[in-house]
Amino acid sequence: MKEINWRTLLRAARWHKRAIGICALVISVLAAFSWWVEANAPGIEVVVSTHAIPANQQVSSGDVKVVRIPADAVPKGALTSTAEALGRRVVHGISEGAVLGADAFSSATLVSQADGEVLVPVHLADEAAMTLLRVGSNITIVGSSYDGYVTTLASSVRVALLPGESSGGLVSTGSGAVILVACPRNVALTLAGAGDQRLNIIIE
Repeated sequence: MKEINWRTLLRAARWHKRAIGICALVISVLAAFSWWVEANAPGIEVVVSTHAIPANQQVSSGDVKVVRIPADAVPKGALTSTAEALGRRVVHGISEGAVLGADAFSSATLVSQADGEVLVPVHLADEAAMTLLRVGSNITIVGSSYDGYVTTLASSVRVALLPGESSGGLVSTGSGAVILVACPRNVALTLAGAGDQRLNIIIE
């Protein structure tokens, strides 16, 4: 039987340990470099969902995170801090990885309490006009009666929600479209009482 060379075995073991150490060092350096690249990547930080969030669920810390995306990919109204989302209730289902904006949350967050705003649904006669609107658009709402009389019902009211997935239930009716606007209470009463008129908008 061939005699075991213990010196050779010890030398091989030392080289094996050294190789493992070098590999661990390389992995650590690569991980640190990856973190540095991500932290210093160009773009803007936004809040995204970490998984699908069902409608009417209150957002918790495990539901959202901050990522950096190119500036030209940031949607209007995107949140930039998870603190802006925590504790708020979403009005519609959110898919995994979606950028969260102010219009993702319940109506309580869509009005300015300091300005005495309330929300009121408005049934627009011209559905095509709705496609020109964005959440946050300021509009003037005019009503026309069946005898042709036209009057201004509201000026500089803000669009709070639009039909579709982000509307939390607002719909296109086939004979126009329903949008949700934020406005002072007295203006809301005027709009709510204009159901017998054909309503159109002027985009400001």
